[in-house]
Amino acid sequence: MPAGMREGWGLTSDDRGTLYASDGTSTIHVLGGNLEGDAIEVKRTVEVTAAGRPLADINDMQWIHGELWANLFRQDRLAVIDPLSGAVRCFVDLSGLLGREERQRLGYEEVLNGIAHDARGDRLFVTGKCWPKLFEIEVEEPAWRRP
Repeated sequence: MPAGMREGWGLTSDDRGTLYASDGTSTIHVLGGNLEGDAIEVKRTVEVTAAGRPLADINDMQWIHGELWANLFRQDRLAVIDPLSGAVRCFVDLSGLLGREERQRLGYEEVLNGIAHDARGDRLFVTGKCWPKLFEIEVEEPAWRRP
């Protein structure tokens, strides 16, 4: 684990191979160095903010069309983040994915916690810890919720 990171929660890469790591805080760590060995280091950090305030609990992430899309721990929404400034561009509300009965059967830790992007097909998938389903979702800009 690179110095300065407390834990590893999420990891993704951009189109150039730059790695972005989350540790459950509001900080995204941009990594560099020898990625094949043990010389990985934090090149810079980006503070994630929504409406000017730090946004903690950044979890799993994906690089999608030049932005970081991230799960927020114990929240049923995704944050769409500018990778340079850290500003949240919008939130995507996913609270309707599971029905009430399914949600009640899940435990406290069984939260939204998986995001994957199929770049070739431009498809987006989400799921959660121990969730019974994988969802392919389509997000249209008018449905996005601004911070």
